[in-house]
Amino acid sequence: IRTSFYFSLQWMSATILERLSKEINKIDESFKNRGFADMRMGGISLERLKKTVENQQFVNQYMPMLPLILPFLEMSSNQEYLVQRIKDLAEGSCISDYRWNSGAAYHGLKWDEHLPTDSAVSSHTYILNTKNTNIS
Repeated sequence: IRTSFYFSLQWMSATILERLSKEINKIDESFKNRGFADMRMGGISLERLKKTVENQQFVNQYMPMLPLILPFLEMSSNQEYLVQRIKDLAEGSCISDYRWNSGAAYHGLKWDEHLPTDSAVSSHTYILNTKNTNIS
């Protein structure tokens, strides 16, 4: 059971979280290249990102994956933590820093219950990816 659990985490990291992280970075780069240096995933609210998606011509031309990425970010109001945690968990060939019942430190403070657990982040991304928002 333990081997299959780690294999599942490795698969999730390589196929879902890594791709999600790359797409987030591409969107950040697109914002920067278009002169929106103050806009980056995790640095602006989900509501502002949703407003950006309303400009379909802009999104279709410069960041077509943004509408598919938004559902992955809806699980937490703390966008900064969530985006950083997705990036952290995507690093390497396995989820090396995975904590099923907690998460990572945030701004130098120990993880707290107001932040999503790693298992909540991974479950949410897995369900969305397999159910209706396949980014892999």
